This record gives sequence, structure tokens and C-alpha cells, in this order.
Amino acid sequence: MIHRKNLIKLIEANGRQHGTWQVFSDFVEMAAISLSNAVDRAQSEEREARYLEIVRRYSREEVERFPQMLGELVMELENGPADVLGQVFMEMELGNKWHGQFFTPYEVCRLMAGM
Repeated sequence: MIHRKNLIKLIEANGRQHGTWQVFSDFVEMAAISLSNAVDRAQSEEREARYLEIVRRYSREEVERFPQMLGELVMELENGPADVLGQVFMEMELGNKWHGQFFTPYEVCRLMAGM
């Protein structure tokens, strides 16, 4: 739980300038690009171009927070499987009912899948 809180603090730090929803979205996309490029080289150039496009919007200090965010996410996942990003999304109140953005808690998803 401490790592999830640290992740939120890092997102909020970058969010002062860019908005927390945008920082959360950029973080998730950049993390996915980084992980994908580590194992799938076929489209790495296109993904890397997108990564650099995102990074250009941030200052050096802000860019340095993104690997810290990923580290906090990974450390939180060390506690066991959980929808950490979903929890962060809801804790930061990033959902938007007008755009159909809702978070279904893991326990509810599991119950529905079992039914």
C-alpha cells in the first residue's frame, strides 16, 4: 500500500503542470511501450517514436519521475496480484461518467466472471 501511495504522489507531482489524468494516461502508455519494446522488437521504432513524443511534453525533472512511478508500481505488485492501476485511477478520482469511464473493483469482476 505504501508503494501505491508513493505512485499517487509522483503522479500528482507531475500533474501540477499537466493534469493528473494526462500524467496517469502518459505513464500507463509509456510503461506499456517500455515493456513491449523489451520483448517485441518488430515494431519498436514506431513505439519508441511515440514514447519520445510523450516525453517531449515534460521537463527533465518530470521525466525522471516516470521510472520512479514504474518502480513503485512494480514494488506494489510484489505484494501479490492486484489491479493497482485501477485502484490508483479510482483513488485519484480520474474516472469520468460523462465519457463512460468507470472502474469495476477486482472483487466484483471476479464474482461476475465466476457467475
